[in-house]
Amino acid sequence: MYIYAIVCLSTFQNLKITGALDEDVVNFRTFGNSFLLLFRLATAAGWNDILIPMMISTPNCNDTHFTRPNGEIAEGSPGDCGNAFMAIIALTSYILIIFLVVINMFIAVILENFNQAHEQEEVGITEDDFEMFYSVWERYDPLATQFIKYEQLSHFVADLEPPLCIPKPNEIALVSFDLPIVEGDKLHCLDVLMALVKYVLGSVDESPEMNQLHEQIEVQFEEAFPTRVNTNRKTTTMMRKKEDVAAKTLQRAWRGWKTQKQMKNIASLAIQQQHQKKTGTSDRSKSKASSIKNLSMRLSNALSDFFSASRPSSAISRVSVSSVAPEKKPDVKTKGTDSKTEKVRNAMAMPKVSILYSPDKDADIVL
Repeated sequence: MYIYAIVCLSTFQNLKITGALDEDVVNFRTFGNSFLLLFRLATAAGWNDILIPMMISTPNCNDTHFTRPNGEIAEGSPGDCGNAFMAIIALTSYILIIFLVVINMFIAVILENFNQAHEQEEVGITEDDFEMFYSVWERYDPLATQFIKYEQLSHFVADLEPPLCIPKPNEIALVSFDLPIVEGDKLHCLDVLMALVKYVLGSVDESPEMNQLHEQIEVQFEEAFPTRVNTNRKTTTMMRKKEDVAAKTLQRAWRGWKTQKQMKNIASLAIQQQHQKKTGTSDRSKSKASSIKNLSMRLSNALSDFFSASRPSSAISRVSVSSVAPEKKPDVKTKGTDSKTEKVRNAMAMPKVSILYSPDKDADIVL
């Protein structure tokens, strides 16, 4: 349009204003008016109405003089007449190039982009999804190290928008990705993105073409992400989960064994305390019975000494004599005397203290 505007300006600048042309905008007198007129003709609407004034010739025009914009008449060839040959060549080629080639090419590009966007939508992932991924990644990796911590992975994936988003709880899905974990418990952005894409697309058929394409992608990734190649792979999310499960299983078994051991110790201690309690109770019962027995003996001895010291001498002599004298057969004459002697003996006898509690009985009561 720029080139054709210059050509029309140099050829049809002094053209007589007739037909669809006017003094204000629709003319070729300035570069701006020429460019605007060609821009309107790019739609191919009314281009023939402009072609007719451009082909004007004598006697409808003056081929020796032309009129300037300020109204002054000046001499010049071809005056204010047009050039039919140049008008047909210029305007026809312009319409063919601009309308049939450029405009259709522009429309074709738009349709191609639309088809690609539609195909991406059918696949499930678009360019906007990748832009969204990197915009969210910037919040977790503000220094652009291309790595995030393993403990941030769950929060990062949950913050993404569909279809790459995996809401919480997402630990099982992230473990199934089997993402490589490098030194420092970090994950690379490319590994996370590829895992999410595979998760959205689902299973992809394994074929030689697909394997070759994957190798080419890996080569390009190595060139674009040199830091990813230089890192040492320590473990994966799958192995980390297995390690966590194994550690928890061992801890649970250890706690169970410790609990059982403590219960056995408590049971044995209770049995030992019960046995000691029984032994101590029987010992206390025996000591109590022996102390009561000793006390009764001491009381008996004390009472015996007391009554021996407090009796009259005549009574003691009579009791002692009667007790020492040999037994005689009772007869009628001595019957009354013997009964009196028996009464005196019973009255002067020392009271006895008996054991109130036997060791066996007391032990039974305590048990």
